[in-house]
Amino acid sequence: MTPLRILPNIEALTVGFLRNDPDLAALVGQRVYAGALPDTTRPCIRVTRWGGTPQYDAWQPSPILLDNAHLQIDVWGTTNAEAGRIAETVRAILAQRYPGHQQQGLEAADIVKVAFSTLSDSPDDTYDPPWPRYIIDLTITYKNKEKDNVRVR
Repeated sequence: MTPLRILPNIEALTVGFLRNDPDLAALVGQRVYAGALPDTTRPCIRVTRWGGTPQYDAWQPSPILLDNAHLQIDVWGTTNAEAGRIAETVRAILAQRYPGHQQQGLEAADIVKVAFSTLSDSPDDTYDPPWPRYIIDLTITYKNKEKDNVRVR
């Protein structure tokens, strides 16, 4: 059976990277998640991949080696000022420290580019009263490693 080359889970890679950053840990501890929040402890962060465009040659049967992943990062705080400060910290960390080779557990990739689109102050009205929240929209361009991420299915 031919081993499959599979792109890493960029959500898991990004969550692990942010959890391990000491500047962010000083603000939110380990409360960086993918998916549903496990409780209502704030401040906290959620990373969600909502789309993206893989880059490959459609005319050649080859694995997808480069991906442009669209992510949304929700940052909740106990105050609007706290949520905003944490959101700016997340953007600085991703812009300045994320590019390059990253590995979190079994996930490994070369982060080629981090491009931000919007940063919005958007109180979360699923809670009463609404929680202070900032939303970061970004695209992470990353590529698979030749030796890494070879998995047999």
